[in-house]
Amino acid sequence: MEHIYLPEPTENIWKKCAEEFENRWGFPNCIGSVDGKHVIIKKPNNSGSNYWCYLHKYSIVLMAIVGPDYKFICVDIGGFGKNSDGGIFVTSNMGKRFEQNLMSVPAPRFLPGQNEI
Repeated sequence: MEHIYLPEPTENIWKKCAEEFENRWGFPNCIGSVDGKHVIIKKPNNSGSNYWCYLHKYSIVLMAIVGPDYKFICVDIGGFGKNSDGGIFVTSNMGKRFEQNLMSVPAPRFLPGQNEI
């Protein structure tokens, strides 16, 4: 299993996703769909309530962005189960890279039929 990884998304990958989201789903200018999934775990020693989630179980969160074909584009694993998806995204490496404009996201485009961004 050597060298198995997700490549860093490029501007072309994002543009292709946007094109496919519009063609397949009628959703223009969408470069990905974001969601978190709780992965149930055994309570880590000395972790307090960090991993306790609303499911009344211990979990870590897998936060992912998928394309229009449901395939992973970006993944961040390890957020505390107690945190919200939004809180996990903002503090994740993935979220920080978006905030710092390091994810090669294409420039904004007009929505179909609009002349303002």
